[in-house]
Amino acid sequence: MSDLFLNYQLIVWLRISCIWMMAVLTLSSCGVNSSSPIPAISRDGAVSEAALAGQIIGGRQPIVGSVVYVFAASITNSVAPTQIGTAVTGSDGTFSIASWSRTPVDGDLIYLFAVGGDAGGGVNPTIALMSLAGVWGDAHFISHVQVNELTTIAFISQFTNYIAKIPCSSITGSTATTGNCPRILGEVDWSVPINNVASLVDVSTGKAAVALQVATYPSAAYVTYQNLNLQASVLANCVNSSGGVAGDGSACGNLLGLASSQSPVGILTVNALPVAAGAAPAGITISHDGQFAYVSNYGDNTISTLRIANDGTLSVFGSPTTVGVNPYASAISNDGQFLFVSNSGSDTLSTIHIGANGRLDVIGQPVPAGRNPGAIAFTPDGRFMFVTSAGDGKILTYSVLNGSLSMLGQPLQVGINPVSIVVSADGKSAYVSDSDGFAIVSLIISDGNLHIANSINLEQGPYSMAISPNGKYSVVANFNNASFSVFSITQSVLNLITPPITDSSRLTDIVFSVDGQFFYVVDSGQQYTETFSIDQNGNVTQIGDTVPGILPWSIAISPNGQFAYVTNLNDASVSSFRISTGTPTDTWSAIANLQANPTNTAVALFALAPSPAVYGPMPSNTPLSLTLP
Repeated sequence: MSDLFLNYQLIVWLRISCIWMMAVLTLSSCGVNSSSPIPAISRDGAVSEAALAGQIIGGRQPIVGSVVYVFAASITNSVAPTQIGTAVTGSDGTFSIASWSRTPVDGDLIYLFAVGGDAGGGVNPTIALMSLAGVWGDAHFISHVQVNELTTIAFISQFTNYIAKIPCSSITGSTATTGNCPRILGEVDWSVPINNVASLVDVSTGKAAVALQVATYPSAAYVTYQNLNLQASVLANCVNSSGGVAGDGSACGNLLGLASSQSPVGILTVNALPVAAGAAPAGITISHDGQFAYVSNYGDNTISTLRIANDGTLSVFGSPTTVGVNPYASAISNDGQFLFVSNSGSDTLSTIHIGANGRLDVIGQPVPAGRNPGAIAFTPDGRFMFVTSAGDGKILTYSVLNGSLSMLGQPLQVGINPVSIVVSADGKSAYVSDSDGFAIVSLIISDGNLHIANSINLEQGPYSMAISPNGKYSVVANFNNASFSVFSITQSVLNLITPPITDSSRLTDIVFSVDGQFFYVVDSGQQYTETFSIDQNGNVTQIGDTVPGILPWSIAISPNGQFAYVTNLNDASVSSFRISTGTPTDTWSAIANLQANPTNTAVALFALAPSPAVYGPMPSNTPLSLTLP
């Protein structure tokens, strides 16, 4: 038995106490002009409120009767999008939106989603195409757009780390009552994915970027052009039909079947072999853009940076960053520019700047943080940060400004060993699990100040906590008796739904899926990561488990909801999992699934391409992958 495992109880006590992107960047060396009709965010230009118009095309045929939804993704990090307009295409596939139901705010990302219609093969409910108009307030905002297979392929390839598939009705302002829509959470700077889309396709014309069209073999630009055409042609083959379902032998059925997962929805499946981290990796945090994972290496006092590719796989990026003693948890500021790390062995917090390329640079000296600081949580507006001080039973509050931390008031005594803290979506409440105090403590938040509202006895030893994305439920993993408890949340008050549900062994972390339909529990005792579904009434069902590495400890979900990552204490690694989305029912979901798993589907996808090609030259010999070399 290793020394690390012998120190397991000590660790517990201290706990208690992009391939497409690369290809686009490569184009600059192949003579591709990096300028685009949609430049990086600029608020110098003014865009007057005017009709957004355009045309929806399928396989170069107008789509009649397609319903167009326009969304605005906020400039505020992690804020859900709002539907701001809708229209139906006419006989020539055109649409026009005369006014917005909610006027966009400067910096909003405006994107479009077209559903259903007839592209020449009959009414096809499977059609789902996408594009973007740009950033509101930008002088180069495009008010007349073309939406087709090329714009869809380009959009998905560059926004894959931002997109989650959720019921359309759950989006603010939605007029759709059925179906799934792409949700893109708010982000401070949209410039990189927007410019990368523009390097692939001109969204004002719906054609491939000029630089790609004139590219010649063997340049990377030419390969990019072939890949775009391959995927667009496969998609057009389905769009121009009357639709179908997986397994019926139709063009759409073949595409949907190919993109289907063999696992039940929500299940974790191994995505790749574990990737090395530092000694005893404990906490893990994913960057807001989903391109990097930051791992707190408890055993060697460092933070490892791992790059996340479009298919969710991990690779070591740069050298580890040295912080304080026994770094445990970390959290990223709302603006995505700073990483804060709790150093449980040196009783401090480290502040680290996150560069544009994901690299980390420690700023200044560590800030005092009580005894054995652990969990970190932000208020939704990012102005305040809370830290559990497990060694003295307190919660510390800091005001946050441009990466600078300032203690706010005196630490609040909440119990004996506060292990975790979570903040409600409305920012009015926080909940603390006190494992040795056998209690969940509810706190009221008022301009960053904390006040105890009440305490709920939980003899099972509450450990890690998570709140569902809709704010209706909280699940608490209990360390002492290997169970978890489910609470409903009504007006900030926790109400136990059922007695604690018995699980396997030592439960150390818990997290919800992006859509809130599932939650995942790390069972370090049995060395499983378990998947549970939770319905709208809070009923819980276990649907499977997956084995990560040795002594799994913490789990994090990618912003797009497609991948999960688990730290493994005893083999100094991080495991990567794909979250099954089941069988897609529309074209954009199918393409997103295929792009997320290119190695297994490239040859089959090539076989689906119609002949002759709908879009440009097609490969004649070896089939290309879905992504670029």
